[in-house]
Parts: sequence; C-alpha cells; structure tokens
Amino acid sequence: MSVATLRPGGRAAWRNLDPVALHAWLRNASTDLDALEHITVRCHGDRADLVFFCAVDSLDTACAVAEEVCRRALETTGQLAGWEACVAVLHDGGESAG
Repeated sequence: MSVATLRPGGRAAWRNLDPVALHAWLRNASTDLDALEHITVRCHGDRADLVFFCAVDSLDTACAVAEEVCRRALETTGQLAGWEACVAVLHDGGESAG
C-alpha cells in the first residue's frame, strides 16, 4: 500500500477535483503490469489524497507503482495540468517519503 497527495503546483489554478473522475483518470493511467488492485480517492478542497493497493512483493515497489500511475495521469489528463503528486510508502504503520 502506498499513499499520494495531489496538489496544484506553481501557478496552477486551484479547482475542485471530482473524486469519481480522478479515480477514472488514475485507472486509465494504470497498466496490467502495475498490479493495481484498488485506489481510494478523497478530495479535500485544495488537495486529493490517494491510497494505492497493489499486488506487488515490496513496499518500495508499491511506492514506485503509485509514482508511475500518478505521473502518467498528470501527463495525459488535461484537467490535471499544473497539479503535482507527492508519494509516500507506509512502513510498519508509519510514513516514509518515497
């Protein structure tokens, strides 16, 4: 499991994100190789919190999957132009920057 937060970066205009649409954009950005089982999306004003559940063999790989899926979604989805992702992996109940 890994977590990510999307926030508008730089001069990107803040706008509400629809959690259903964001979930679809992230799913569309994933591939079978990502082994992504589930994504939880929560939108809170100026940010979106994401939790990625992947069928992978390590926490580091889970973090890499989340980073890659977020990168692809940010690059290919016009509605996310100017947004940035911060991804972390959970180790024994605590967070570690990824």
